[in-house]
Amino acid sequence: MAMVTESAHEVPVIGEYDVVVCGGGAAGCAAAVASGRAGARTLLMEKDGYLGGATVSQLVVVILSTNGVDFQGIWHEYARALAERAGVRELECRRQGETHQQIRGGVDPELVKYVWPENRHEWMTVISRVLKVDPLDPFDMTRAEREGREQARQAADFCCRYVPGFENAYMLDTSAHIGIRSSRRLHGIATVTDDDAWSLRKVPDGIARSSWDLDVWPADSYSNPAVPRQEAKYQERMDKVVAGDWFDIPYGSLVAKGIDNVMMAGRCVSAGHKAEASLRIQQTCMATGQAAGTAAALSLQQNVTPRELDTAPLLAQLEKDRDIEPAFEFLKDMPVASG
Repeated sequence: MAMVTESAHEVPVIGEYDVVVCGGGAAGCAAAVASGRAGARTLLMEKDGYLGGATVSQLVVVILSTNGVDFQGIWHEYARALAERAGVRELECRRQGETHQQIRGGVDPELVKYVWPENRHEWMTVISRVLKVDPLDPFDMTRAEREGREQARQAADFCCRYVPGFENAYMLDTSAHIGIRSSRRLHGIATVTDDDAWSLRKVPDGIARSSWDLDVWPADSYSNPAVPRQEAKYQERMDKVVAGDWFDIPYGSLVAKGIDNVMMAGRCVSAGHKAEASLRIQQTCMATGQAAGTAAALSLQQNVTPRELDTAPLLAQLEKDRDIEPAFEFLKDMPVASG
């Protein structure tokens, strides 16, 4: 690879901040809010012209949870604000023959197997998958973007041609960016291992919870399972999380190893591949972001690095900050495991 050497030059300073958050997705927004509320001068940087990250740019708009224990702190504020603006609601996917509300418009709900029970004529689907992509290669990412949009076009065309009720439908929109489920993750002073996720392990310095499935999509196959869903081990785990269990995300997985004053949150925390596939959903990303932002502010107040921070005050502050009403009434009745 050809290399270019740049001569030394002056770089203007546009501002001075205590905490700089890189990326305005679910984790970054929560980190910036938590840091700012704790008194730190905070800058949030985002490459797109809007906040939201994958939730917005990749249309990851379905909020997933097995049992509700991963809805913590800032997520409730976020979801409540969306609900006040009619931007989120509790929905349920129902099979044909069962009772459902009518959907008006070009897609006939009587002829569609699965429908969203709301008064809209739009139908959202996640139907494409682009395999063998290197997210660090810009040329490969360009190929993936083009392939994904072509798959979306073909899927829409298939529905219009062959699915009853879609004769008058048309593709309204696609995501701004291809959805990347896994990419770079930093090494932390602690790591959420795959075994932690499998065994639903708890730790004394847990700063967030994850109860979601080991949601791995293979990079080289459209159909092969990435986790042994037919084995007793998998079903035993699912039975536990449905009953209210979870695994903890330790504070150390947010703190970069080998360099001071660098923290990570969201899907780039220090984690194994299968563990990351569970903890990357948006409310858990918000929980790790809130923890990282709070830890950054506390580190400044105590004049220590995040690596040196005593976790006891952090856990106490998070417990205090997260002591708020759930965003929705149904969350008050969700099963929560003890201990």
